[in-house]
Amino acid sequence: MHRAFVLSLFVAAVTIGCKPGAERIAFPVRPKHYQTVASLSPGSTEVLASMAYAVKLVGRTAACNYPPSAATAEVVAQVKPDYEKIKSLNPGLVVYDASIYNDQDIAQIKALGIDTFEFKADTVDQYSDEIRKLGALAGVEMEASTYADKMLQERKAAAAETLSTVPKVALILPGKSGEHYIAGIKSFHADVIRASGGEPVGPDVNRYVPINAEALIKLNPDMIVTAGEPNALTSDPRLKSLPAIAKLRVRGIPQDLATRKGFRVEKEINMMHRSIMDMAGSK
Repeated sequence: MHRAFVLSLFVAAVTIGCKPGAERIAFPVRPKHYQTVASLSPGSTEVLASMAYAVKLVGRTAACNYPPSAATAEVVAQVKPDYEKIKSLNPGLVVYDASIYNDQDIAQIKALGIDTFEFKADTVDQYSDEIRKLGALAGVEMEASTYADKMLQERKAAAAETLSTVPKVALILPGKSGEHYIAGIKSFHADVIRASGGEPVGPDVNRYVPINAEALIKLNPDMIVTAGEPNALTSDPRLKSLPAIAKLRVRGIPQDLATRKGFRVEKEINMMHRSIMDMAGSK
């Protein structure tokens, strides 16, 4: 009797669900999985080659140098993408960082008729969400979640050790010829500075842009962190009177960490935080 009653309820539910206008149960749809991918930015190559073991990396940029396994993929971008080569490789997905391409480049990438995934995060939180989304597309949700959590945990650890006064920090990419670049305050790396206990100073943009000596002196940062070795900046005679340089409050972190969103963001946060705390302790 009980079995017959349950069966009758099931039949009724199916029948009701099939009637026009009746509410239907919505089940979550698993995102499409991709088997092959081309990466058009060093940061996305780091992510794909480090965590997306379920897909084959078939294309990369000439600047992609980490991890070493990425070297097996063909180079499909120098300064600009080689659209014909990408098309010939026919990847299932093209991944790129929107901050290193202009609108025309992005339009051409999308015009290839290949599915795309765009990294456009300007904060650690946004990037964490994008990592999880890409992980779902690559079929490595757990690995993506683990990495996203690692970034957030490093940020939490940095927030537990703060200074009484938040220092103004400029993130500079030194140029050997004297042309230096500074990270804009809307950039991802500026948010890393905030996560590390500093307040970024610079132009109101989301990428690195050129800055002349006069503009940097006018900003007068309390501290300077350089992308790579600081020698080209600290030896610039035009900047010798800048207090941050005169007081030796300049530290360098690896250029790759400070110029790309990749698979080592937690290391960037850690090194940025340690640099700020070290400079705060210097006289």
